[in-house]
Amino acid sequence: MNKCCYTLCILLSLICLTSCATNEKEDLSNFKLVVLEYKDFGAPQSSSLLIGKHFYQWIEHRPHEPQTYNIKIVIYKGNNLASALERFPVNMKEKLDYRYVSYADAMVWANNKITRVQKSIEKSAIHGDMDLLLYDFSILESTYQLLLKIEKAM
Repeated sequence: MNKCCYTLCILLSLICLTSCATNEKEDLSNFKLVVLEYKDFGAPQSSSLLIGKHFYQWIEHRPHEPQTYNIKIVIYKGNNLASALERFPVNMKEKLDYRYVSYADAMVWANNKITRVQKSIEKSAIHGDMDLLLYDFSILESTYQLLLKIEKAM
């Protein structure tokens, strides 16, 4: 059972990975962007190094009461951070909180996350931990969905 599960996990991971492969030869000089939700990047524990804390950036410390914050992530392609900042400015009074991430940084982050999750899937499959295996697959799926959103927009 474990060997079969392990093989299935690796096969599914490879299929997903090849379906999200990008064309490295494409021209990155054209300005393109996509605006996504903070939650599209998964749990703050795994995404905060890329997109910042999960509450408004003008708040110094995490509030005690759980709240929902309208935080948008602007992924831009090319060397046009200034254009992204101008088009989507942070405005504390209107509670417009944007975080800016280059396409290249988003791809590196996502690929690193996929690699970490694939290693966890391998361990879970070897040990027969089905609960962790299902959890890892859900993280893998949401990461691939994020990559597809970004790729479709670019």
